[in-house]
Amino acid sequence: MNKKILVFSLIGLFALGIVSAIGYYALFSATIIVVQPIEVSGTLTHSVDCEAGNTCLSEDSITIENIGDSEKVVKIVKTNGNESIEVSYVGKMSFAEKDLVTGVVLTSTEEIVYTITGDTFIATGIPTTHKLVYYPDMVGGFTENVQNILVYGEDTFLSLPMLEDIGDNYCNIMTGDDSQLANPNAEVCNGAKLWLVENDYVNALKLGTWTPSNILFETDLITYTVSSIGEVSVPVNSTITIYPAFTPDVHMTGGEYEFDFEIQ
Repeated sequence: MNKKILVFSLIGLFALGIVSAIGYYALFSATIIVVQPIEVSGTLTHSVDCEAGNTCLSEDSITIENIGDSEKVVKIVKTNGNESIEVSYVGKMSFAEKDLVTGVVLTSTEEIVYTITGDTFIATGIPTTHKLVYYPDMVGGFTENVQNILVYGEDTFLSLPMLEDIGDNYCNIMTGDDSQLANPNAEVCNGAKLWLVENDYVNALKLGTWTPSNILFETDLITYTVSSIGEVSVPVNSTITIYPAFTPDVHMTGGEYEFDFEIQ
């Protein structure tokens, strides 16, 4: 073979090797750590004795917690069960007299049961001496806020909190004397603020008259999601506690009926 041809052949092979060796700028790898923001705990097997025609709450609760950095929507789906037994999902809310300066809860005097999800917001257990009021924290001060109060049974309650409710940093707000957290036991940091307001004081409150002794205050915030398919909005850094409620048809035959659910 001609030496010149051999030399050029070797040079060509060497050049190809160099091009192949620098066909990329860098290599990298990745490890994906998945964090599930929704945690479900509590009693996941329930047994409820219920008389036909009545609505019966489970004594045990299910807790859905959102540890993420944005609101999540979960769905409660009945996958098996008798259609003659209506199922709903409710929460419980306690109201108390409060010293707004020191944050001390003086008494816990009333408790209502309210729907977490459904076509219509329903609350039971409201004392006849009071009205259930939704107090939204809006842009502006107290005078602007009270003008937007909704009264249960008189006004329409859509999903709570409504979009215009900007909240008041509920889990971090300080007492009036700035000595401690005002709501140290709160589990729902973002939600709707409900009060039980004495009947004769509601109109004065709307006009901006501040008489806290006429109010039983929330001990936590709540959420309610308008939904016909069991959707539940779980605010960021918040916990929703749910009690299943069952209403057998008044004409149902007595016996045991099994139900299965999924939280999706």
